[in-house]
Amino acid sequence: MYPAELHTLILGASDRLYARFEALPPYLAGRSRRWLDTFTKGHRLEVAVEAPLSFPLVLVPWWAEEALGGHDAGFQADLVYSAVAMYLFIRLLDDVMDDDGTADPQLLPLAGVLHQEMQSAFQALFPVGSPFWGHFRRLWDQSAAVTVWDADALNISEDEFLGTAGLKCVAAGIQVGAVCLRAGRPEAMTPWQALVEALSVWHQFGHDLFDWKKDQESGLTTYFLCEAQRRRQPEETVDGWVFREGFAWGREYLTGLTRKLRRAAEPLGSPGLDAYLDHRVALQNQRFEELEKGLALARSLFGLKP
Repeated sequence: MYPAELHTLILGASDRLYARFEALPPYLAGRSRRWLDTFTKGHRLEVAVEAPLSFPLVLVPWWAEEALGGHDAGFQADLVYSAVAMYLFIRLLDDVMDDDGTADPQLLPLAGVLHQEMQSAFQALFPVGSPFWGHFRRLWDQSAAVTVWDADALNISEDEFLGTAGLKCVAAGIQVGAVCLRAGRPEAMTPWQALVEALSVWHQFGHDLFDWKKDQESGLTTYFLCEAQRRRQPEETVDGWVFREGFAWGREYLTGLTRKLRRAAEPLGSPGLDAYLDHRVALQNQRFEELEKGLALARSLFGLKP
């Protein structure tokens, strides 16, 4: 999924961030590197960035620049570095807010360093007063608002999921907007941002569906778990609903989101994007088939009818 040229840029961005961590004051450098190693499970950073089920944060601006005229390696290197720093910033905050096992609230000041690295990549590209900075502020504000709203939510409707909770990855549009403006194609920002939002909703629901049990045990509020509460029978548990019909409902809903995502991708004319979606949908269907075997066995054991 990641072209060799882009993989090389991701390696370079990872090396730059490792070097940036090493340049921090010694105590913070050690704590930061331990958090990073825990988060990546001992792998290199680029392994986490390129994981098959991760949001394609660095791929979307790559596809956009390719569709708008071709790649500039130096520009893409800055975009990739910015995107990877953004990825770590968001993961650091999410881990703490979700009370993830890798969370380290005392390390939150590192978020300031990561934000600095993310934003500074654009400062040499776009002067003060450039339309880019209005675009940057709008999406960064929206990303913050979505994160806070989602953390406070006790019940999520479908409209709230599609318009708010599902847009956790909306900030990926920052790098895409940079591509469009640098190419002199501001009008392209609208369809590419529509893709980012459709991709974010699709990615988030897939995550919530396949990780429903982990989310339930962690006490998290997700759209899928809220639908479980609304749709289960009065004496039925959430687990019972999932085994009986909930997973099938989730699969059908995700299929509908996939169709919407395909429609958003169609006018962009990106072979790389189309190939990525083909691959992800095939992977998604494989996961469905594997899980359905276990669910069918559970329904058989407990006498549940789908």
